[in-house]
Amino acid sequence: MSANGLNKHAHDRLGQAYVHIGQKDKTQEQFQVYQQRRVQHKADLDKQIADIRQFVYSEQEGNPAKP
Repeated sequence: MSANGLNKHAHDRLGQAYVHIGQKDKTQEQFQVYQQRRVQHKADLDKQIADIRQFVYSEQEGNPAKP
């Protein structure tokens, strides 16, 4: 898991802790950070997958399949 992935989970857990102690403002703030990090993390993963697929495709095009 990336540092960003760990960080987003930390904000989620912190938000949950704030719920339990009744600090609604801080809860909302941490959940917003979590959501932002989650969206960015997904975008980063999608980009990595696309890059890998492109690399594999370009390697297959450059090297004809062997029997």
